Amino acid sequence: LGKFDEAEVLYNEAHQYFKNSGYDGDLYYISVDIGKHFIKKGDYKKAITSCTFAKDHLLKIGDIAWAIDAWMCMYEAAKKSGNYKEALEYHEGYLKYNDSLINEKNTELRKDFEFNKEKKIIALENKEKIQQEKTFQNFLGVAVLLLGGLLFFAYRAYRIGIITNKTISEQKDQLEIFNQANENLIYSLSHD
Repeated sequence: LGKFDEAEVLYNEAHQYFKNSGYDGDLYYISVDIGKHFIKKGDYKKAITSCTFAKDHLLKIGDIAWAIDAWMCMYEAAKKSGNYKEALEYHEGYLKYNDSLINEKNTELRKDFEFNKEKKIIALENKEKIQQEKTFQNFLGVAVLLLGGLLFFAYRAYRIGIITNKTISEQKDQLEIFNQANENLIYSLSHD
């Protein structure tokens, strides 16, 4: 709203709060915001100092996205101050880290793509394994059914064989009785 002094007091209070509380990341984020505030106020030297402090520490903690924001803040301050040589250096730093962030995102996208591709291959392999297992189970079921049928017919043949042998044995015994009776009859007739 154009109340730069009041805004600066609030920024300083927030900066001091984060510095005392140990929230280092937030301390660096607020430093970038203070740098942007100094750009609006027209104090480009303080803007570059604040954003440089933020950029250096953000790179240490690995927050590239906010470090890029700090590089852009430094670039804007240098450009508006008329120091185009420094502005060019800051812009090159911005591009370098912006490209690294884009490459990292592309790498993550590529990793996601490769993961999804591998996931599909594994899913297809698992589907094939399941299909093979089902086929084997069906084959095994048919084999058990056939084996059961063979065992049933073998048992039935065995039982028929036992019954046939028993019948033959009984008929053989009766035949021997008839033969004995026939011999006795012949003996009796020949004796008479």
